[in-house]
Amino acid sequence: MAARRRLRRISSAQKGLRKDPVTDHRLALRDRFQHVVSDKFELRRITGKPSIWFQSKTLTRLSSRCRDFIATSPFMIIASTAAAGAVHASPRGDPAGFVHVLDDATLAIPERPGNRRCDTLQNILERPAVGLIFLVPGRAETLRICGHAVVVRDREMRECLTLGGRLPELVTVVAIERAFFHCARCIRRSKLWEIGGLPGVSLSELRTAELCADVLAGAASGDSAVTH
Repeated sequence: MAARRRLRRISSAQKGLRKDPVTDHRLALRDRFQHVVSDKFELRRITGKPSIWFQSKTLTRLSSRCRDFIATSPFMIIASTAAAGAVHASPRGDPAGFVHVLDDATLAIPERPGNRRCDTLQNILERPAVGLIFLVPGRAETLRICGHAVVVRDREMRECLTLGGRLPELVTVVAIERAFFHCARCIRRSKLWEIGGLPGVSLSELRTAELCADVLAGAASGDSAVTH
């Protein structure tokens, strides 16, 4: 509670600095705060360096453990950047193993019908660098992958990623540059896989949300346009 009150006071003080913090761009974000970390040397003085052991766990090709994790993952997030600098993080979900491992350095992600925003796909056309995070329900660790992507339409590739008799119109293929398992602390602290970790949310509300998602997915399935 005390921390929240301090945040409210900071927010109130910042509101007094400008009329509209959303639309008034004359005041840069960094000017709203007294101490802004400005370079990597200052950052490392504060955080310290990662352990040699952890750095040694960064891979350039997928290990068998990475492959197994991807095969059991029903959900992932892909981050990309537009040429103008705008950053997008887009969720992807399907039955476990929906992302296919083509080889130790290449992944294939099907693009299913959805809202047609195509933020990620457009970004890849402009800047191919992407970041992925894979999650597995009940598992505390996450798998992070960095690489470069292309958007393809090869028939054979699309047929391998068929779901419910429908071929994806497009496939995002990622060439892996780095892969590593992220520390499990964030998942444990958030109690992500525990119902008790969702304050104020009941099972009935979760089921209602799932039903709404299913209805939207069903409506989108009648359209072959691509999403995300």
